[in-house]
Amino acid sequence: MQRLYTAFLTACMCLLLSSCVAAARYSNRNTLRIGWNGDVDTLNPFMATESQSYEAFRLIYDLLIGFGKNLEPVPDLARSWESSHDGLKWTYHLAHNARWQDGQPVTSADVKFTYEYIIRNKMDLFILYVAAINKIDTPDPYTVVFTCKTPSVLMEQIFVPILPKHIWEKVDPKTALTREDDHPIGSGPFRLAEWQKNRYMKFTANESYFRGRPHIDDVVFVAFANTNTMMQALRLGEIQAVSGIPPPLFRLLKQEPGIKTIVKPSNGFSQLTLNVWSSPKSKGNPLLRDVRVRQAMVYGIDKRRLLDISKLGYGDIGSTIIPKMFPFWHWEPAGKERMDYNPQKARQILEDAGYHVGPDSIRVDKKGRPLRFRLYARSGASEDLATSQLILEQLKEVGIAIDLRTVEKATQDNYIKDNADFDLAIYSWGGDSDPNFLLSLFTTKQIKNWNDYYYSNPAYDKLFEQQQHLINRNERRKVLQQMQRIIYHDAPSIVLYYDSTLQGFRTDKFAGWRDDQVEGAIMALGGLTYRSIYPVERKP
Repeated sequence: MQRLYTAFLTACMCLLLSSCVAAARYSNRNTLRIGWNGDVDTLNPFMATESQSYEAFRLIYDLLIGFGKNLEPVPDLARSWESSHDGLKWTYHLAHNARWQDGQPVTSADVKFTYEYIIRNKMDLFILYVAAINKIDTPDPYTVVFTCKTPSVLMEQIFVPILPKHIWEKVDPKTALTREDDHPIGSGPFRLAEWQKNRYMKFTANESYFRGRPHIDDVVFVAFANTNTMMQALRLGEIQAVSGIPPPLFRLLKQEPGIKTIVKPSNGFSQLTLNVWSSPKSKGNPLLRDVRVRQAMVYGIDKRRLLDISKLGYGDIGSTIIPKMFPFWHWEPAGKERMDYNPQKARQILEDAGYHVGPDSIRVDKKGRPLRFRLYARSGASEDLATSQLILEQLKEVGIAIDLRTVEKATQDNYIKDNADFDLAIYSWGGDSDPNFLLSLFTTKQIKNWNDYYYSNPAYDKLFEQQQHLINRNERRKVLQQMQRIIYHDAPSIVLYYDSTLQGFRTDKFAGWRDDQVEGAIMALGGLTYRSIYPVERKP
C-alpha cells in the first residue's frame, strides 16, 4: 500500500492542481480547506438529501436550538426556552442581535414563517419534526410560543434551518421544491461566496455574526472524484481535513506527521434493503414478501466477515435500526431472538418453507420460481461493492442467487423510487440527534418517500405515533425496543454494520479542532469546529 501511494503521487499531481484551484486563489487569507467526495446536491433546504448539503447549511443557517458535542440541546437563535408542565406549550427567547446576511434583523416573525411554511405546505423533509405543532404565536419580536396538539419529544431537537421571511415569503410554495437557491441568505457564521458545481464551494466569514465573527476568513469545500487524489491533497497540505476516509487509506494516514486521525461512531448504519412491497404496482420479486426468506438471508450473511473485509474492522456488527451510538435507545437482541450467522439454520428455514434445491443449486418455490434477486450497489462506493460481492458468495451457499448490478447513485435511486423496481439494494442511512427519523423510515406514511423498503405494518405505525408523545424517557424506551424488535424479526432491512466515521485533519496550520464532538470534528450536527478553529499563529 505504501508503494501504491508513492506511485499515485506523480500520477495525481495534475488532478490536484485542477481540484485545488480554488484553494490557490485564496492563499492570502486564513482559509480552511476541506475535501469531500461528491458535492452538494442543492442549497434549497426543502430539497436537499446529501450530507454535503447539510454541512453547508450548518455554515449558512442557524437553528432555533442547536446541538452540543454530545448532541444535547444548546442555545442557537433561541438563547433560552421553557415548556409548560404538560409539555404542550413551548416558549423560545431569541437573541436580540442576530441579523440576516443582508443586514436585516432576525425576529420571531422569521421563525413563525419558517415553521408555518413547512406545516401548511407539508414539506416532506421536515414535516415529521413539526407534526405536533398546532399554533405559533409571536407576542414580541424576540419571543416565539409554540402550542402543540400533544406532547412532543422533538421540541428541543428540531433540525429546521430558520429562513428569512422577507425572501421566502415571495417564493410560491408550488415552486419551493424545484427552486434552486444558489445565493442563500442565512444568519449563520459564514455566507456563500462562490460555488462551481463539482469543483469547489467557498464561504466567507459573516462579519456581523451575532455570536462573534469566526476566527478564520474562509471555508472552502473542494470536490474530489477520486479518493486517492483527495488523500494525497491532505498529505501535501492542499486541504486540511477529510471525513469518511476508506479504512485502508486511514491506516496509512495514521503514520503521517502533522495529521491527527480520529475514529468516531456513526449515527447510522449500512444495510441490505429488501423490497417487501405487497402492492401489485411493485416491480420487485414477490418471494421477498415471505418473511421466512428474509430471515434465512439474515442467518446466511456473515456480518463479522463483512465488517472485517469491507471496513477492516472499523465499526460494529449491525443488528437493529437504532445505532449503538445511542446506548439508552438501542435494543440488542439476545438469546433465541438473536439471528447470528448460521448457514445451516438458513438452509433449514428455507427447506421447511418449501424452497427446495433446484438442478442449478438455487432453491425454488412450489411454483418453480427461483430465489434469485437483483442487488443494486453504487458503483462509486468501493466498500459497498466489496460487501455486495461477499453477500453474493455467502447467500449462494444457502441456495439464494444474487444478480449483482453496479449502478450510479442516481440510477439506484431511480430504481428504488420507480414503483420499487428492485429486489435488494445496499447503502447507508444516517440519523440525527433523536431516533425518531430512523424509526420513521419504516412507517407506511413514508412509502414512496423515505420508506425504501415499502414496508407496512399497522402495529409498528401505531407504536411510532405513540413514542413521539412519550415525554418520559423510560416509557419511550420500552416502545422503541418493541419497534426495533419488530423490524429485526420482519427484516425489511438487514442492518449489516454500524460504520465508524474515520476522519483526518492537519494540526500544523489550524488549531481549535472540536474533535470532542461525538460525530467528529467535521460533518457533525453541532458544527462546532467552524466557530472554534483558528490559525495556529493567532490564538484568539
